[in-house]
Formats: sequence, C-alpha cells, structure tokens
Amino acid sequence: MHSPVAKQHEWLSALLRGHFAYYGLPSNMRSMVGFVYEVRRLWLRVLARRSQRGMTWDRFNRLMKAFPLPMPTATRSTSAQSALATG
Repeated sequence: MHSPVAKQHEWLSALLRGHFAYYGLPSNMRSMVGFVYEVRRLWLRVLARRSQRGMTWDRFNRLMKAFPLPMPTATRSTSAQSALATG
C-alpha cells in the first residue's frame, strides 16, 4: 500500500502475467477478464486509502493509461494435438 505506484504496477503486472500463463486456456477467457476487473477494483481501493484527495474511477482510469495492466491472453491450447506435442 505504501509502495510507489510504479512498483505496485510492476508487481501486479507480474502477478497477472503468471496467472494468464497458468490459466490461459481459451475456455477461461471470461473468468480471466473478470479476474483483471477484480484486480483493478482492489488496486483502486488501495490507492483510494492512501490518497488524501480520494481516488475516483476517472482519476484511476487516467492512471491506468500511464500504467496499463496486461490483458488476458490464451497462452495454452486445449486441442488434443497440442497435448500430444507436449508429451
């Protein structure tokens, strides 16, 4: 909570990339988008607690333009052929 925004962004980005690498199936896209929304909502709450002026969605969206979080991507396939290729 007391770390600079750039450090928080770096940590959250790494967390999201790891989450997408593990759960990155095409069938999970809907839940991964929901996960990103929840991470953004919680980050807004943290920033609102530390900001004396308060943090609104408008201010937060401007901040997100400067520090964008990675969007979900399907990194793995569920096809039988890819399962055979990996062993």
